[in-house]
Amino acid sequence: MLTRNDVTIGVIAAPSHLAPDGVRRAFRAAPTRVMLVTDALATSTPAALFPGRDLGLLRPADRADILVLDDGLIPRTVLDRGVPAEP
Repeated sequence: MLTRNDVTIGVIAAPSHLAPDGVRRAFRAAPTRVMLVTDALATSTPAALFPGRDLGLLRPADRADILVLDDGLIPRTVLDRGVPAEP
């Protein structure tokens, strides 16, 4: 993915996910295409900042928009507000 100019690279820059050297390499290889991502939305503290009670969490019956891609970047699973939709 680092060599594809049409792809933005999502990086969780936390040592539990990616070594610091990996973060540096991503920014060196694609400085204008790296997007920092957080896994903090899986906790209730950031979710409390959202105005709706069903926002910011991934639990049954919560609102969620999720897109799952395969290795070829083909959509395989889509959830629109938590409801399965056609990819």
